[in-house]
Amino acid sequence: MYEDHNDTIYEILQEGGHLLPEQLEELKATHESTGVSFAQAVIDAGELDISSLLSLIATSLGCELMDPIPTALDPQITQTIQSSLDKMYGIIPVNADATSIDVLAKDPFNNHIIDDLTFTLNKDINIIVGHPEQIQNLITETYGESDASVEDLLKEMVSVAKEQGTSLTLVKAGGPEISAPQHTTSYLQGWPFTLTG
Repeated sequence: MYEDHNDTIYEILQEGGHLLPEQLEELKATHESTGVSFAQAVIDAGELDISSLLSLIATSLGCELMDPIPTALDPQITQTIQSSLDKMYGIIPVNADATSIDVLAKDPFNNHIIDDLTFTLNKDINIIVGHPEQIQNLITETYGESDASVEDLLKEMVSVAKEQGTSLTLVKAGGPEISAPQHTTSYLQGWPFTLTG
């Protein structure tokens, strides 16, 4: 659970005073010696249950918590974002209106979800924290297994941006410079691409 954010979760528990320093160091040693994520080490040791840990993470990130998550969602909601983008970012929409979309995120620490999709879809994206394995299962049950390459997914992202009236240009590493009034660069699974507008 949250294998890429061991230090961040350590800091959340440390700064909040939820565990004693000696408990944190013992859990850190377990994480380093066994290879399990720090979050999983906390849960396995019985220091916090999953719901409590998710609640602390949601509070730290300023996000809502959905626990438990639903086993099925309204298809009209889940189709508000292209399924390929949902799989790419590990998200699934649970609420949507004319200006915003609320998404369950397998990795709520990933800032690119908000930055990239807000630009691409021209809507506010709000992250909701939930059990990451349950979210992944819901994504797979809703959209099926992912079989597209990263390049295919990014090309589709360009297409979605055009449909929304925004401009997104895919630039591979070492590709040509672009000329645009404003641009920001993000990195997705090792692929740099430039959003222009």
